[in-house]
Amino acid sequence: MSIIALVLLVAFPGERSTLLGGYLLIVAIFPAIMDVVEELYGQQIAQLDEKQALAFNTTVYSVLGFVGLVVGMPLGSWLTSRSVVWLVAANALFSLIGFAFRSVSSRTLMVGAVYDQDASEHSAVGGRMRLREFLSDLLQTGPASPAMEFVLKVGATMSGVFVYLWVASFTPWPAGAALAAILFAFGVGATIGPYVAPVLRRRLTPRTALLTIYSFAALMSSAMAAFAGAVERHRLWVIGLAFVLALGVVSRARAVLTVTLRQQVFKGKRFVRIMSWSFSFVAAASILGNWLGVLLDLPARPRLALATYAVTFLIAIVVVLRVLPRGSSGREDAADGRASVGSVGA
Repeated sequence: MSIIALVLLVAFPGERSTLLGGYLLIVAIFPAIMDVVEELYGQQIAQLDEKQALAFNTTVYSVLGFVGLVVGMPLGSWLTSRSVVWLVAANALFSLIGFAFRSVSSRTLMVGAVYDQDASEHSAVGGRMRLREFLSDLLQTGPASPAMEFVLKVGATMSGVFVYLWVASFTPWPAGAALAAILFAFGVGATIGPYVAPVLRRRLTPRTALLTIYSFAALMSSAMAAFAGAVERHRLWVIGLAFVLALGVVSRARAVLTVTLRQQVFKGKRFVRIMSWSFSFVAAASILGNWLGVLLDLPARPRLALATYAVTFLIAIVVVLRVLPRGSSGREDAADGRASVGSVGA
């Protein structure tokens, strides 16, 4: 698609706005598909070896944080300032490099389908799912549930870019340089954060590891909200950058812990349903969080954004305390393929 777009942009320079709009609409679906495929792949690894799945997720999230935020965004900004044609050309080049890497990795560890299915078992329009089973998947699967992902993503979106804009407003640098520094700080945190997850898991149960991350995140957001009203603005930017860095660490560590837990516990059709709904709920939460941020004018009201983020983590702590009991087995019922997040512990 990038090569086709590149040819059209060169051939029809007067239609670049229309061509870019169409190009973005088409390619926007690809990252979502890749996210799903990555987790399906990780889930297959988790069934072979939980430690290998944790290592896989750690590497993926760390590399994405570094390449996307520390390298990709500054490079994209620089290329866009030169020519959008260069930007699309770079995307085509990186896509081809990614294709080459995939060709190698697909032969390194070959996996089958997530679950076996016979086409004769399904009607042309599929089957109806019971409402109780659907709501159970959404609401009663603990910290790995789509509902919990939705709540945390709303808070993360509200305390993300809007708080970044607020921090950038009182740094001693020009607006562009300030925002670049903040994004760089988050990128560094997002690169380091995934490696915090295996450190916690080597020493703690999933329950304690999640409680540690959630408690630290709630305390960090609450402290930043307090600093926002107590520290002079010309001194606050250093604390703000430290907060953004810590936010990158916490968000990626939490993601690796949650994703690995989901891959370990759930199997077959239920894993596919929960994972797919989680991605959909995260996308919907991003939209909702952004609109709430605009409507509430959060760059001018950062304490509200930070307090909201802290509350979402408090909700997550309650969920973990209620759903993940101490000293449980961490396996699902192989007979019927139904998992209980409450069985995870060891």
